[in-house]
Amino acid sequence: MSTKITGGCQCGAVRFRVHGQLGRPSICHCRMCQKAFGAFYGPLVTGHDVVWTRGAPRHFQSSNKVRRGFCGNCGTPLTYEYEGGIELAIGAFDDPTVAAPVIQANLADKLPFLRELGIGVWVNFFGTDFESYVECARRLSAGQGIDVLEMNISCPNIKKGGIEFGTVPEVAHRLTKACVEATPLPIVVKLSPNAGDIVGMAQAVAEAGAAGVSLINTITGMAIDVRKRRPRLATTYGGLSGPAIKPIA
Repeated sequence: MSTKITGGCQCGAVRFRVHGQLGRPSICHCRMCQKAFGAFYGPLVTGHDVVWTRGAPRHFQSSNKVRRGFCGNCGTPLTYEYEGGIELAIGAFDDPTVAAPVIQANLADKLPFLRELGIGVWVNFFGTDFESYVECARRLSAGQGIDVLEMNISCPNIKKGGIEFGTVPEVAHRLTKACVEATPLPIVVKLSPNAGDIVGMAQAVAEAGAAGVSLINTITGMAIDVRKRRPRLATTYGGLSGPAIKPIA
């Protein structure tokens, strides 16, 4: 996602800027998020290199591991902070569309009437090896209100030297077949643009029982800090997404 994303509270007393990358946007259905946001769920996204450019949030310790930031003047929810980092309230961004949610968390706490609104629920999942993919598909089958499972096969197969599941048709076929057999829910496979033969990949997963394919995952890219003359990401390379990849998709 793009850098230097800005946002702030409703009254303008607290402002922030994200210089680094955003993580995967989500909506959380847990009761703490429902209460913190005063809503049916809390929309959050991980922020890297967050700088407070005006004022600073006040904090409420919502549990022994989590504190939540908010504006002390107007009460706007701003952050979810824990040992692993900081999550920003998507609604506090000046342009919330830069972080459209792609996953849901704590589905067990999802309010029942949300399932009666006629909105289809797709849950994206991935794994680090063959077994974890199959286990995810099996466990998600027990979730309430899920219509479709979107399987992201752009992840590296750690047990096979880091090769992506989404670049070898034979591997993708076996993985898709195993996951399809593990769940009664339809599986749509999210394909990687880094595959040498994306048509062959689509045919392989279709023959394995996939209900469809999703195009495409992020493009491998790099963000350079021109002042420091080094990559912005600790991992050097990351995923490029957004309007820039639409012509490729």
